[in-house]
Amino acid sequence: MAAEPDRSVEAQRLHLAVAAVAVVAGPDSRQAGLEPGPGPERRNDERPREGDMDWTITIDLDVDQDVTEDHVDDLLESLADHDAALSVQGSRISAVLTILDHRSAVDAAARGHQVFTKALAGVGLVPVRDVALEAVTVEEADRRLDVPTIPPLVGAAEAAEVLGVSRQRVHQLHHGHKGFPRPAVQVKMGPLWTRASIEAFDQFWERRPGRPRNAPSAGWAPRSLPGESRHERSALGAGHAEGGGIA
Repeated sequence: MAAEPDRSVEAQRLHLAVAAVAVVAGPDSRQAGLEPGPGPERRNDERPREGDMDWTITIDLDVDQDVTEDHVDDLLESLADHDAALSVQGSRISAVLTILDHRSAVDAAARGHQVFTKALAGVGLVPVRDVALEAVTVEEADRRLDVPTIPPLVGAAEAAEVLGVSRQRVHQLHHGHKGFPRPAVQVKMGPLWTRASIEAFDQFWERRPGRPRNAPSAGWAPRSLPGESRHERSALGAGHAEGGGIA
């Protein structure tokens, strides 16, 4: 009788969640008791067993040489049945595969690892180090794709709305206030900040005592300019009262 894998070692390497099950392998996933899942992939005319699920497998590993475009083309052809997507940086290769009809993330991850390493051997690449191995349900993978990966960004006009000042005041703060957040990106139209950083600045920004947001100084009324908003006129009044300093 074959010896049972060391479940204590396996438990240390496999982290399971309810909606998304991530499996992270060490330098050699075989040491963690990851054995190939049962049977070949389902044919289109076959029905899955009750309780089976489809999985998206992500694998990152290093191989014994730099991966070329020819390697990638041959791998994509070899892994066509698994809807593979590949990315390469030098000798590091990452793959996303679809594995059908496995009941657990452990089995699906092991099967995906087996499929991918077999494909690598077929194009003359030898894995030398496993970096990461993750299994999530196809439904969870689709949900993740719908989540924005770039935080909401704002320009000077939107930052002015958050802070209750004019765009000119935002530029003053940007260039003269040491606590004002740095732009997340600089484009031709000007700097862009994350909305969260502007909102955080608004929370701790200590305005000049006795000067409420957008309150013009007594006895001073700026003349309206074409297209100028009420907020901008009020902010200009506040700036006049403060003597143009950065607060």
